[in-house]
Amino acid sequence: MISGPSDRDFKAMVSSKMIENCPIDSINVTNAKTIFGPNLQRVWGSTVRKRPDPVMESYVAVPRDTMLSIKVVTMAADVFLVDGIPLLLTLSRRIDFLTTEHTPSCTAKALTKHITCVKK
Repeated sequence: MISGPSDRDFKAMVSSKMIENCPIDSINVTNAKTIFGPNLQRVWGSTVRKRPDPVMESYVAVPRDTMLSIKVVTMAADVFLVDGIPLLLTLSRRIDFLTTEHTPSCTAKALTKHITCVKK
């Protein structure tokens, strides 16, 4: 059974006739790599996930003109689960500001604290 051999191993199998009823030569293996690119099964199987950059919290100053022109902003909030992890989603209408924040506790006090941080 052949799963995903390396190019070198596959060339060796083809050239030594280890595969029955295989009408190709080792040069065909080289040409296939040139035409189709590397064996993706092998690449995906040997690639290690890299640790992503940490998310940095940042605050953005709202321009004064925007603050003066928009007097009332309606904020909608909802708690949703991703793989059992509760997240708070807030959407500020008219300025299209969307945030998502991890909320380990879904009590009214904890949610109020998170929403107050968003309002700042």
